Amino acid sequence: MLRDDVRAVEHARQASPLERGALGKILPAEEIYAEFDEATQATEENLVDLMDSLEGMAERLQLCRDLFVATDQIIAEGLDRMRG
Repeated sequence: MLRDDVRAVEHARQASPLERGALGKILPAEEIYAEFDEATQATEENLVDLMDSLEGMAERLQLCRDLFVATDQIIAEGLDRMRG
């Protein structure tokens, strides 16, 4: 399912931090780390929001499916009664 794919992306993102010192002695390294942390936090928030949205959509689709099945059953029962 799509939400499982999103969860996999989130787990991969969590497993790929930018460790302090990984950039060696690049002069603006602290700025790079800070921007990476900020982008990572924003990505995490977006993925959480996306997972929540997908779960809500899945629940609504299941409800829709259940309503269609119930409607089909009612129609089938009515047709059976009409046939006698």
